[in-house]
Amino acid sequence: MNKRKAGNLSKSPAFLSLGAPARNFQTTIFSLAESPQKSQQKSQANNGNERYLANSFTGIKVKIMPELAKAALEAKQDKEFSLWCELRAQDYDGSSQLRVDEMVKSFVPWIYSEATFYRVLKLGTGKFWNLWQPNYKYSYAAIRLVSMERVARMFGVDHLSSPRIISQDKFIKRKQKRAWLYSCQLPPESQRANPISRDSLEVKTSVRRRSQQRYDGIAGNRRVANFAVNEMPDGKLVPQLELRPGKSTEYETVRRLGNSYHSMAEKAPRGMSKRVTRKLHKDCSTKGDGRKKQLITRFFRSAQQYLKCRNHHDEPFIRYPFQKSLVKGRVEWIALAY
Repeated sequence: MNKRKAGNLSKSPAFLSLGAPARNFQTTIFSLAESPQKSQQKSQANNGNERYLANSFTGIKVKIMPELAKAALEAKQDKEFSLWCELRAQDYDGSSQLRVDEMVKSFVPWIYSEATFYRVLKLGTGKFWNLWQPNYKYSYAAIRLVSMERVARMFGVDHLSSPRIISQDKFIKRKQKRAWLYSCQLPPESQRANPISRDSLEVKTSVRRRSQQRYDGIAGNRRVANFAVNEMPDGKLVPQLELRPGKSTEYETVRRLGNSYHSMAEKAPRGMSKRVTRKLHKDCSTKGDGRKKQLITRFFRSAQQYLKCRNHHDEPFIRYPFQKSLVKGRVEWIALAY
């Protein structure tokens, strides 16, 4: 920013009403993101943060849409998307309009430093929110949040499922936010989960394999191991064995399928996401006969579900009853292509 533009912006009433003194342009919305001395505020207040967060942010719930979280991680806009979700949690009256000075008092220095807050606010302007200048009606600068439908259209998302609820006191640091954006895409505890590999999970969530393992520990995701068994002609079940290479010889072990993952995030009612999905389906153009592409299914909960499926894998598996498993407490799947 050159001196001429900076001088013009310093006279604008939109920047002078953000809680900064008018005589010093270094405290305006764009220059705050460039001041490195402000980034030490959060580290200096770490001693009293735990008690303050426990009292102030426990009751605040942040809602995250799994499809939008995946698109934000894939587009590398997770910082702006996380702030958008946090601002929506602060919008108690549902007007989608928030005062900038009040949001600074709410987030700084407990969640963001002052420089980081204004930097992220600048990056998301025009995408997730718009900044309103003071006029004859409003004497303060405000943040006008963008609707969920507009954010979905920006990311090219045509379907929204049930949102996930996360407490604000667990949504503080950058690594925690990225971990929960990944975790909310996994099935919740109340929903059944099929085995899935880390490579398939990378395609589903746009998070790499090593980052998945790190985020599982931060968000506390539950992991369940799955094993394959075979059914003999006489009806007896035997474990399915496979050879694993070692340093000097091969070892015969029970075949292990992909793990099942469950998120600790609570599942919320669909709410307005159902109405937004109808609008997105209505406006999107259909190709061919308009039917959805049916994915290949490999894991089934019952034999009836397998018979009804028209597009199943060459090596399907059916879930064996948990009470009759060969090893007590182990999740086992019967291979049908044996």
